Amino acid sequence: MGCTYACPSVWPAAPTDAHDFMSLVGRAAAAAPLLPLWSLQQLQRHSDAHMEALRRLKCELLRCDATEPLMLVLPESWHERSDVMEGLCELILEEGALCRAVYFSRPLVNWALASGKASAVVVDVGHSHTTVGAVLDGYLLRHSLNACALGGAVVTAQYGAALAPALEVSLQCAYPDVTAPFARQLLAESIAEKVKRAYGFVQPGTPRGPQDPLFKPPPAFCELRAPDGSALALTAAQRCSPFEVFFSGEVGGVDLAQLVVRCKDATHAEWQLRTVHHIVAGGGSTVPYFKERLTAELKDRDASYYRQERDSAIRVQPRADGAWAGASLAAASSSFAALWITHAEWEEEGASVLYRKLFY
Repeated sequence: MGCTYACPSVWPAAPTDAHDFMSLVGRAAAAAPLLPLWSLQQLQRHSDAHMEALRRLKCELLRCDATEPLMLVLPESWHERSDVMEGLCELILEEGALCRAVYFSRPLVNWALASGKASAVVVDVGHSHTTVGAVLDGYLLRHSLNACALGGAVVTAQYGAALAPALEVSLQCAYPDVTAPFARQLLAESIAEKVKRAYGFVQPGTPRGPQDPLFKPPPAFCELRAPDGSALALTAAQRCSPFEVFFSGEVGGVDLAQLVVRCKDATHAEWQLRTVHHIVAGGGSTVPYFKERLTAELKDRDASYYRQERDSAIRVQPRADGAWAGASLAAASSSFAALWITHAEWEEEGASVLYRKLFY
């Protein structure tokens, strides 16, 4: 069974007997706010809460022993910050109740492994940012790494804005006890995320649009309703327009196709002459027509993508948890045993072990 929907990572600032997402949100109040987890700012401010959340997830929910190693899939931007990696490694290994060995895995490499490829150009359309990089024989070519602050959160925010009037009334009716602003925001974002997955799609090409007589939006997967039971519906323009941020260059002046072409151009000339597999991954890339639109944009910028399209070299990874699946495949390999960063190695070598084990 694979992951179909991911909730935000939150942690109660005060002790509570509620552990699931909806219970935490329902009981959140000004006196006991929820802490969002796994951003660099929050990790620096509330490191104890992050370590306790990891310990509970591993030892209590997954029922793993504290001596078993821990594999963490961290954002590519974190891997480029040596201070962040050193501090996180120290936090985890100094926490004796968590694990005695750890490894920090790169999402782009994991997406390639989960797709059955050791070498590929990987496009990861994540929640907070989009990352593109070339993977060669299971290792990331760091000079090919490109990223922009554009991800699924931007698209979700646009859906939330379109649904805001209806959701405001619905949340007041369905959850009158939820008054904390952050808790209400979490509920609204959760609903907007579900609407995006069920109703969202991408315009197949630049000239097409809702006014085009040949334009036929895909049907919704299901009828969605707000928490109070009222129907949630969007027009065709509202369903497809949020995804245009990936192709318009409105954020940072760089669109997704430019990132991919930059990555390919950074690889060796001999590799560019071959048909290079492109793996498009991440939840945002699974919406209808995303691959078709990206392929059309790539062909407009680089003629070699006509060959890539002919050879079916551009593929979308349909599963949402491919980064974790690839990490599991790597950790299960017998050749991976030497790559674990142990507590003894950290005590003996310090931060230099990261450069030896993580191939910096």
